[in-house]
Amino acid sequence: MISYRPDYYDEFRCIAGRCKNSCCIGWEIDVDPFSQERYENIEFIKDKIKDGSYVLCEGDRCPFLRQDGLCEQIIRYGEDILCDICREHPRFYNEYDDHTDMGLGLCCEEVCNIVLHKTDKFRLVPEREMSEEIKIIQDRSIPFSDRIRKLGIPVPDMAKLLKDYGDLERLYPEWTDLLLEVSGEDLSPSAAEGYMNLNAVSMEQLSCYYLYRYPDKVWFCVITAYLISNMCLYSKSKTMFDIARMYSSEVEYSDLNISQLERIYA
Repeated sequence: MISYRPDYYDEFRCIAGRCKNSCCIGWEIDVDPFSQERYENIEFIKDKIKDGSYVLCEGDRCPFLRQDGLCEQIIRYGEDILCDICREHPRFYNEYDDHTDMGLGLCCEEVCNIVLHKTDKFRLVPEREMSEEIKIIQDRSIPFSDRIRKLGIPVPDMAKLLKDYGDLERLYPEWTDLLLEVSGEDLSPSAAEGYMNLNAVSMEQLSCYYLYRYPDKVWFCVITAYLISNMCLYSKSKTMFDIARMYSSEVEYSDLNISQLERIYA
């Protein structure tokens, strides 16, 4: 079984206490059965597990997250003590019959920093031929707006798109604030495409991420590009890195939200 990964995969290191958007806050943290068995003799950890998850503290904080942003489990026992989800996040694995695609999720601010600052074209290790969709998005001989249209997905109606995203499940108040911030603007595909062309390299990296992670959901890449572009254009408080990270956390990591969008746009 061959495993592929983006060439930036091995660059990633958790920045722990320097992270402004800790994955140890606001998320339910499931503990895998093997780890629960390991923790049976460690009362410090065992006592903070209920119904297969860590019992979160005030503010939905992991019970082991210290005020300095470091993990008390790691401080006491080393990284090997971590359960699967804590050790693997934000990595993802797409398994196929003859290979596995490994990657890093944009819900993590450090992953956003790595991915959206790349200037070289997206490639995999070991090397393999890119999908036709990724080849189109990587064709730097034409404007990015032409590339996204060549994917063959209808250009979304921006007012409807914003409403559809507004109807999704919400995790964080700042995402709601962002939706409200741009809802009064005159959103349009042409404005979004103008932003895409001015920020073509970052949009290329973002789109390659979505086409690689969701190869059977080209529509998702397209509507994401248009929505994020308009949000970046009109938001007065958030950067592209903020918006891409929040979008990933709010949409990608909710099966309910992905399913709802699929019913509308697939």
